[in-house]
Order: sequence, then structure tokens, then C-alpha cells
Amino acid sequence: MKKSLIALAVIAVSGTAFAQSSVTIYGKADIGVARSIGSDVNELKQAAGSRVGFRGTEDLGGGLKANFTYEHRFLPDTGAVANTSSFFTGRSIVGLEGGFGRIDMGRDYSAAFWTALAGDVFGYDGVAANGGVAGAGYQTVRFDNVISYKSPTMGGLTLEASSALKEAGAKNGSAIRVSYASGPIAASIATEKGLAGQKYNGFGASYNLGVASVRALISKGESATGVESDGMLLGLVVPMGALQLKASYATLEVAGKDTVQQMGLGARYALSKRTDVYTSYANNSKSTAAKKNGIEFGVQHNF
Repeated sequence: MKKSLIALAVIAVSGTAFAQSSVTIYGKADIGVARSIGSDVNELKQAAGSRVGFRGTEDLGGGLKANFTYEHRFLPDTGAVANTSSFFTGRSIVGLEGGFGRIDMGRDYSAAFWTALAGDVFGYDGVAANGGVAGAGYQTVRFDNVISYKSPTMGGLTLEASSALKEAGAKNGSAIRVSYASGPIAASIATEKGLAGQKYNGFGASYNLGVASVRALISKGESATGVESDGMLLGLVVPMGALQLKASYATLEVAGKDTVQQMGLGARYALSKRTDVYTSYANNSKSTAAKKNGIEFGVQHNF
């Protein structure tokens, strides 16, 4: 009887320990037929970055948690590694989270990237994406060897900061972002110094009208040699049940010359909670290529 009670106690304690930690396998598989701006060839390619990731957390007690994320990116049309120099090219971080906020270390997104991303209704994905405009041509998506901090949200305000360390002679990069969200309103402002000495500043805002949401972003960049750029991005998202319609317009001026005037239209239909079909069309009237239009149709599954 005593042995049985001891065994039950051990199981109970073990159950508690398991309940305090978790590991999640997640991912995205995206593939479709696309013809990019500047190309006259139809290709089998992804719009969003296909990936397999591992994410975990452990409750250390006293409000403190340990977190990790490792994310591998791949090309679904060939199965090849998306970035041959990095296997976990998406994110590769370990950190701590508590009442002080969250600190992560490894390979992670620049704090300023989240402002640029919020401005693009296509989320940097596909032929209609305006990521280059959102980042004014100079915003760094990810930093290696970075220490990232995200504060608790207070009164709708959140502070994020990134600092990439100098290693093997590399220059350091840094970024700061302040964001605000309350009800239908969201806004953020960010500044960044890139690894090559380039600079980025962005301000964006969005408003959810219920029947639709509108977004706007103004960005400014400067190369390490002093070449300036100015970007402007407007977006609209209209949800209609399982159907979502998107539209955007973006301009980018580099060294006083218009290099992008792009219009994007798209539609996404949810076949289930995890699987969508999508199509999008884009036209960049300032493209120097003979083919100024792009179009795609694909399917995306999330797990």
C-alpha cells in the first residue's frame, strides 16, 4: 500500500513537472505557380517562407520562464535548404521571460522589422509584397549574434530593442521600436542602424473599421555612403467571412529617383482553419524590366 502511494506521488509530481514545460512543433508549407515582375517564366515557388520550427517554454517558478525557438526554412519545390549558410535561418534563440519583459539571444528579427512588416498587408510574401518599400531598401530583417529585449506592455505601449554584437570583425547593428495598440488603433515608430552602417527609420499606423482595416507607413533610409531613400505604403484589408481581399500601393524614391510605384491586389480564401488558397497580382510601373506585372496562385498549409 505504501509503495502504491509513493508511486502515485511520483507520478503526480512528474505530471506537474511536465505540465510546467512544453515543446511545440509548428510549420508552414506554401507553394504555387507564380510569374514575378520582370520575368516571363511561370515558376513553381513559394509566396511565404515554408518552414519547420520547434518552440518550447519551461516555467521556472516565481513568474520566470525559459523559452527557445529554432526554425528551419526550406524551398518546397525542390526540398533544398532556403539558406545554405544557415540551417535554422528563420530564428535561433534562447531566452528568459518574466515581469521584466523578455530577453532572447541568438539569431532573431530586428526590432525595426516589425514596423516595416506591419505596413505590408501581404506580409512580405508573394509577388504583391512591398517589403522593399516598407524597409526603404535598407531595413535589416534579421540580425545574427543579437540580444533582443521586449518590455511588458503598459498603457498600450511596448518597447523593443535589438543589439547585434561585433564578432569576427563584423560591425554591430542595433534597432529600437516603440509600439502602441488600443482597440482598433495600432501604431509604431522604429529606428535602426544596419550591419553595413546603413540606416532606417519608419512610422506606421493602422485602424480597424470593422468592415475593413487600413494601414499606412512612411519610411526613410540611408546607405552607408549617404544615399537616401524615401518610402510610402498604403494598404487595405477587407474580411468577408472565409474570404479576405487585400490591396496596397507603394512608392520608393532612391537618390531623388522614383524606383518603385507598385500596386498590389490579392485574395485569400480559408478552406479550413489551417489551409488557405490565394492569388495576387502586382504592377510596378517604374520597373526597368519589360514585364512590369506579376501574378500568382497557390496554397498554404499551417501546422
